[in-house]
Amino acid sequence: MIVLYGATGFTGRLVAAELARIGEPFVIAGRSEAKLDGLARELAAASPAVKTEVRVASLHDPGALESLVGDATAVTSAAGPFARIGMPLVEACHALGVPYCDTTGEPEFMHEVRTRFPEGAAPIVPAAGFDYVPHDLGAALAARSLGAVERIDTVLLVRHMAPTRGTMRSALEAAARPLPVFEGGVWTDEAVAVHTRTFSFPPPMGVVRAVSYGGGDAVQIANHVPASAIRTWAVLPGPLTRLAGPASRIGGPVLGTGAVQRALGGLLERVPEGPRADARARTSFGVLVEATSPTGKTARTLVAGTDIYATTAILNTRIVTRLARDGASLAGGFRAPSEVVGDPVVFAAECGLELERVP
Repeated sequence: MIVLYGATGFTGRLVAAELARIGEPFVIAGRSEAKLDGLARELAAASPAVKTEVRVASLHDPGALESLVGDATAVTSAAGPFARIGMPLVEACHALGVPYCDTTGEPEFMHEVRTRFPEGAAPIVPAAGFDYVPHDLGAALAARSLGAVERIDTVLLVRHMAPTRGTMRSALEAAARPLPVFEGGVWTDEAVAVHTRTFSFPPPMGVVRAVSYGGGDAVQIANHVPASAIRTWAVLPGPLTRLAGPASRIGGPVLGTGAVQRALGGLLERVPEGPRADARARTSFGVLVEATSPTGKTARTLVAGTDIYATTAILNTRIVTRLARDGASLAGGFRAPSEVVGDPVVFAAECGLELERVP
């Protein structure tokens, strides 16, 4: 039985609906019994044939977590911010040998998981969603073309993005401090937008200017591609590209104060939990990956899709079901998505994504 923790949040509900849609029996879990019961009724009405069990457990109660995951075939979590509350569930799954994945996009959390759990009885796959799975799949395909890889650059371009409340909360917490980057074969901490660079996407996206940041895809890619540098880039609207560096240097220390974090948290509670379906439908994205060999040879791949939140639900559901089915035969400890899903092109197509090599 798959366990979905944090099922009643915006992303958790999308994952639950997708599990129900594909007919997968699962447990919905979290802190609020009332909210879980309400979601269970909604799921039963939409998918009467799917068995959905409710379990209440606090992330601050080790005994409850052990009971929650002890009989699970795999666990996925949508409860964040992960850097603040996510680790106890990872620890419980690692201790009991239960395969785990989640929907985080937080690089520091991912880096800590990789550092603490390099090996284990079961695979641990943080960030099994839109944030970095496309990057990792593209990197796996590009690296396959080269053999030896010296450097990998990934570039994210999102059109019409409408973030959830949880995404904004995690981003505010991450903006308050430097993030881990992999350069020269070592991990260092670096603020957002220290570097800018031009990249050329295939038409119709064209030439774009991107800023650097410590993306979690580097944590994943470093696990299976022996490159000496892995750099993450994001395309921002023109004015934001010019302002991102100064804003990060000024805003980080300010955002890091407790008073500012509490004030911003209060403001976030007043905004909608997530975008409406029509707003999500307008979103599209592309992830360009450039891999460079020690001799200067390059390989480029492009991953493209729409509706980043539906994409997260589909990716997460496909990964957790694979962990539930094949977890015992997979290597344990921290694993990147491409290390557990098989052929990256086939898996991308199964999830409604386009993954291809580009000139």
